[in-house]
Amino acid sequence: MVRASIRNIAASSTNLRVRVNGLTTTIYSSTFVFGDGSAAYSNRRSSATGLVLDDTAVDNGATANTFGSFELYLPSYTASQNKPLGTFYTQENNASGAGSSYINANAGLIRTTAAITEISLTLESGSMAAGSSFYLYGISKS
Repeated sequence: MVRASIRNIAASSTNLRVRVNGLTTTIYSSTFVFGDGSAAYSNRRSSATGLVLDDTAVDNGATANTFGSFELYLPSYTASQNKPLGTFYTQENNASGAGSSYINANAGLIRTTAAITEISLTLESGSMAAGSSFYLYGISKS
């Protein structure tokens, strides 16, 4: 499990891209639901070059010291099978009005039978601000 709090130094929120083992081929797929306080929608991405999580990082223009919170769960990461995953994240701006906060749940699949030994988290634009944090948790006896 990976948990993170992310803020972008750029003036706009941005997507987080997750990749494993340095793989940039079209092996990532996901289905997600998303809400922003005024509307909700769902979507699917197939054969992508990374798992894309929309608007994960709070932008630099948001309320000071607010971050997007992110959780990624990768069960069976060492098994010789395709890797299912789940993510949940929220972006809180501490502002009023539609579009000031987001929440997203995602179910995905990484089509590789190799054990996952590396996880890459990058922003599609901008870079992570000071105070962004990342934690990796393992599950013993799994």
